[in-house]
Amino acid sequence: MRSSGVGLLMAELVGLTVITVLVLVGLTSPVDHAIYVAVQPLASGFMDTLASALSLLGRRDVALIIAGVAVAVLLALRRIDALIPLFLPAVLVADGLLKDLVSRPRPGAGGAHDLQLIPLLLPKATETFSFPSSHAALAGFLAVALGAVMPRWRPLFWVLAVAVALSRVYLDKHWASDVLGGLFLGMFVGTLAQLVASRVAMVWSAGRAARTDRPAATTIKT
Repeated sequence: MRSSGVGLLMAELVGLTVITVLVLVGLTSPVDHAIYVAVQPLASGFMDTLASALSLLGRRDVALIIAGVAVAVLLALRRIDALIPLFLPAVLVADGLLKDLVSRPRPGAGGAHDLQLIPLLLPKATETFSFPSSHAALAGFLAVALGAVMPRWRPLFWVLAVAVALSRVYLDKHWASDVLGGLFLGMFVGTLAQLVASRVAMVWSAGRAARTDRPAATTIKT
């Protein structure tokens, strides 16, 4: 299990690295622009509302609330995998570093279809660069994190993560390669969190076993 997790982690890192390099050298631009043009005829009031609602699941404040609730519930159940959602801030840090590294401008429309359906719970940061999409990264991370603790719901979590990623393209907030890079980033941090939680669980179990198996001290009579 651990070896397969490490292999998956490496595959996600390679995927993130490849898409980042392709964006840096401009090789994704033709495909990104073609997808951008193809999406425009889909615009409607209904689609604006639907995409904006889906996009909420990847918004920073909403994602932090979801992760916080997950941690609280898992801690109440005394589950070691409560550690996994705690890695969400690492997604935001890595996202910021990559945005500064790539410095890619956002699509020209700048979110013309984006509707603010609920008020922001955290102050909105100034407009940042485009790659990677933090919404897609957070959605991908939550899909991995929540899927690890609720495996039966994993397909639904991934449907929602992909929907969040697609909504960012529709809303003119990101290029297609931005959301792909974001998903890779979120998956990478999520898998890393799983491996760390698994390692902590192994160490904890080994420690408990050692304490349980320790022979009782005997008194030597003289």
